[in-house]
Amino acid sequence: MNCSSVVTFTVSQKCPHTEGLASLQSQFCQSTSMQPDALANPSVWASTVGSMSQKFLDKSIDQSALQRKVRAHGNFIEYVPLGLLFIVALELMPSPKELVWLLGGTLTIARIAYAYGVITTYGPSVGRASGFFGTLFVYLVGAIACVYYGFQGVI
Repeated sequence: MNCSSVVTFTVSQKCPHTEGLASLQSQFCQSTSMQPDALANPSVWASTVGSMSQKFLDKSIDQSALQRKVRAHGNFIEYVPLGLLFIVALELMPSPKELVWLLGGTLTIARIAYAYGVITTYGPSVGRASGFFGTLFVYLVGAIACVYYGFQGVI
């Protein structure tokens, strides 16, 4: 939706509360359309910083390796906290210690395998698959155990 359609829509409503809003929107649309394109004509400071960073940038570094490391880290941040919550919840419930150790060890080994698989290879790999299925195992067993031991205290 462009600026003219926003202003037309707001002005077409005959409400006294939207008159100031229409004027503000038209001023905003005019001010943003009048701004120069910063990428077309960069300032002296921006061009200096850009050229300096290109001089110090090592072109021999494999950028895809960095991207794979970032993906492994992001995946860790997404999946480990819930697995740890299952483990902590089971620790606080009357559950066997062996189950807590099993889930903790499986989660640790699975996440290491997944990170190794993502960082070392591009695309599907044994490390990624085993890490995924290990984490899935921790999620399923942890969720079922939390429900079971949670209801065991109630019933």
